[in-house]
Amino acid sequence: MSVSEKEYKKIKILEGSKYKDKLNLISVNVLADAVDSIAMVWLLTWDKYSKLREEEERKIKLIEKEGKV
Repeated sequence: MSVSEKEYKKIKILEGSKYKDKLNLISVNVLADAVDSIAMVWLLTWDKYSKLREEEERKIKLIEKEGKV
């Protein structure tokens, strides 16, 4: 739905403090949720990488041990 410039001037939501305050309050929550989600993805990825690295080190030690016998 297209709104003409003349109509748009009538519906500027941010000019009213009621809507502006509500938008500011919601924006903080949305931003906090986004940061939390990104942190969770990063943490899970780091955990998987750490486990993979530990498994790699364990296998290298096992190979070295078997090679020396």
